[in-house]
Amino acid sequence: MKFLLTLTKILSIIILVACSGLIKCSNPTEEEKKKTVIRTLVDDYLEDTGRYVFYWDGKDKNGKYIKAGNYIYALQTKTFEDFDYFSAVDGGKAGENNEEHYEPGFWNDFELEKAYPDPFKIISGVNIPFLISEPARVKIIIYQD
Repeated sequence: MKFLLTLTKILSIIILVACSGLIKCSNPTEEEKKKTVIRTLVDDYLEDTGRYVFYWDGKDKNGKYIKAGNYIYALQTKTFEDFDYFSAVDGGKAGENNEEHYEPGFWNDFELEKAYPDPFKIISGVNIPFLISEPARVKIIIYQD
């Protein structure tokens, strides 16, 4: 009985601390939305399931090349969100890394794959691959880290 009372007190303290705001829990994807959007690369309804690779040319929403540094790329659909990081370094040749394509297929879930090459030379660009398992409105957004 004494053990149950002690356990109850411990749980009460944990709840009190959590509710007081001393412990903060956050959704990493929500935190990424607060970052600066560099460019929305894709905002489209994709009807065909499969593996998509979209190429980002290293330019911001104003058509200017980004600065070297760390960036975040995020995949968003109505039912799925994921993000990852990549690094940009100076240099490159325009379009050199462009491998944009679509591979038909059936998948069990949405998935954001690792961008390549990583790090990438800014002017050469980077490929962002992902899988879609059902028709969906898809967004690929690039954020500054």
